[in-house]
Amino acid sequence: MSACVGIVLAGGRGRRLGADVPKALVRLGGETLLERAVATLGAACGPVLVVAPASMQLPGVSARRVVDVAGYQGPLAGLVAGLEAAGEMTSFVLGVDFPCVTPVLVRELARVLAATPYVDAIVPRPGGIEQPLVAAYAPAVAARLRAALEAGVTSLRGGLDALRVSTIDDVETLPGGADALLNVNTPDDFERARHALAAAGSAS
Repeated sequence: MSACVGIVLAGGRGRRLGADVPKALVRLGGETLLERAVATLGAACGPVLVVAPASMQLPGVSARRVVDVAGYQGPLAGLVAGLEAAGEMTSFVLGVDFPCVTPVLVRELARVLAATPYVDAIVPRPGGIEQPLVAAYAPAVAARLRAALEAGVTSLRGGLDALRVSTIDDVETLPGGADALLNVNTPDDFERARHALAAAGSAS
């Protein structure tokens, strides 16, 4: 098990999914997206943190709950809160809506970060688009991201501009390839993930 903190960003409202519950509580394959994300990180990292706005009710969380940075909105506020709570440990950040990510992929990205000097984050970039919510972060990057947040940056990709980032463009070299990086935002995405996970289960 890697010496890293797992951070689940669980603040999505799930409106594009048509859900009547927060996205983290949507059920897929017999468990919620939050339960799946916590289990994935728990199998690859040390402690696991779940980050969401204070107003969001997430019953049954089996990990330490962390609240978004007070006074700010947007996903960067959640990322900063999680990284600050992680302290001086390497972190792996996983969005709750990436259900096809596996512990093997988490460990591989953490390994690449450990083997790459002078880099703050290892971020896959499928199709030329960074995925900062399936990424490994070096210790002590939270201060720069907080400074970006306080300067008015709200997006995760905007926050990456404050860091030394190494991207992985050929994501097919990663465990699971591009399919592992499926971001579930719409009902069609949900069906794709359901079929992918069912196929993976039947093949194991």
